[in-house]
Amino acid sequence: MLYVESRQNPKVKQALSLFERKHRLQSGLFVFEGYKLAQEALRSGIRVERVFACREELLETLPEDTEGILVPRELLTAMSGGVGGYDALSVARIPAQRALPSSPGLLVLAEGLQDPGNLGALLRTAEAMGLDGVVLAGCADLWNSKTVRASMGSVFRIPCEQTSDLPARIRSLREQGVTVYAAAMHEPRDLILGKDPLAFPCAVVIGSEGRGLTAQTLEACDVCLRIPMAPPTESLNAAAAAAMLMWEMSRRKGELET
Repeated sequence: MLYVESRQNPKVKQALSLFERKHRLQSGLFVFEGYKLAQEALRSGIRVERVFACREELLETLPEDTEGILVPRELLTAMSGGVGGYDALSVARIPAQRALPSSPGLLVLAEGLQDPGNLGALLRTAEAMGLDGVVLAGCADLWNSKTVRASMGSVFRIPCEQTSDLPARIRSLREQGVTVYAAAMHEPRDLILGKDPLAFPCAVVIGSEGRGLTAQTLEACDVCLRIPMAPPTESLNAAAAAAMLMWEMSRRKGELET
């Protein structure tokens, strides 16, 4: 076990650099806070290179190929961007992308979702609702520490596909017999969540927090799906809307299977 107390230590400096996307891309590594999340990563088969912790007992149970580094709490807080309360910070290798099933039953697609907290929450809900995977287009980085933390480990397990042409991907899903719903409001072809039954297999497309879905993506979908809301509310947080839609998708699948 190594003890480090300087921010100038090369391993500390490398961990700090991984909060920037360019260094994640260059090194193939990412960083995240929290010992519980480190355990989730290890259980999920993620290669954790090293763990910095301020308590020695947290490092005693690490696998032999994971380096444990003991640091003062003040240094750990500084490494976490000045946010206190974390007991560990880990450096791990970005895993290979897990492919979606060849015949998916339930999917969520996200376009332009730039808030890493919302993206992480979406991944966590997708896994909890038993979805087969997630398709992302122009979204926040999967390996941003905020995405990883908000996902509570789901990012380590749920298949996530990246695409640069979401309308084309939607069309390919429709050719497979997947009904694709666009989460949008005030469209002439609206269905209402909870009132109109969903098809199976199906996918739902969530837009960005500020701009919603592009016209090309809307056009590629089968139909628009609206969440009814009491006035004067007109919109929901993207992660909250996605959670409601995914719950209904999962519930509908259960109905059809019984």
